[in-house]
Amino acid sequence: MVELGYPSARILLTNDDGADSPGLRLLYEAVHDLGEVKIIVPEIPRSACGHGMTLHRPIRARRVALWGNVEALLIDGLPADAIYIALSESKPDMVLSGINIGDNTSLQSILASATIGAIIHAALNGIPGIAFSADARSAEEFGLLVKNHGDLIKTIIRSLVDLMLNKELPRQVKALSINFPRSIRAREISIAKPAKLRFRQLAKPIGGTGNETYYEITGIPIIAQGNNDVAMLLKGRVVITPICIENLFSCDNDLYMRLAKILGDYILSMSRVFN
Repeated sequence: MVELGYPSARILLTNDDGADSPGLRLLYEAVHDLGEVKIIVPEIPRSACGHGMTLHRPIRARRVALWGNVEALLIDGLPADAIYIALSESKPDMVLSGINIGDNTSLQSILASATIGAIIHAALNGIPGIAFSADARSAEEFGLLVKNHGDLIKTIIRSLVDLMLNKELPRQVKALSINFPRSIRAREISIAKPAKLRFRQLAKPIGGTGNETYYEITGIPIIAQGNNDVAMLLKGRVVITPICIENLFSCDNDLYMRLAKILGDYILSMSRVFN
């Protein structure tokens, strides 16, 4: 284990799998001695909620003890809500989200993931964050991963926290998404861009009555090619994908000028038609 410690650092832990997740417990065990650690998590799983927030009703929060004596705040909201509830008391120095049961590789998963959604909201508020996910389809598979590679996973987590708290990452990197493979076959860590898709998703009718039909959305894995995050994960490598908030919609000035002319001319011509 990496021996670190930041007594004054305020670290917020959250997830989208709820308080009973073994991934949350492993994450806490990895960082509990690195500073003042606070846990705010949804009381039930909230997977695939993306960047959603609870704006239409009050959010209920209740204090509980996890794993015997670890205080946590359970909310009936979403992972992104945890960021703003934490900010209402004191600004965290860092947000750690996960460890999610299921990987979050590809743009498809990154945009849907509430695990990553939490650190995006943190980054928008000037708080660095790291999202951790594992290519496990169940708590049992995650348990096998921890049995075989638990110490390595904790070392990686602590090392990344150290780098981020010491501001040793490039300035434009506001957050990181980390994916652990089902079995860590390669001791190398890959820095990879996200693939476009991880699954071919389908809406499958599963029944209904009268004028109602029920659908289930399923996903068929897509064969990964190249050096993207999906391909590297399936090769057994730990994959790190940097998230640069300011560059999400960045285009060069020439593109903006061309778009302005095309759209301006088109809208002007359409307004003449309607007039």
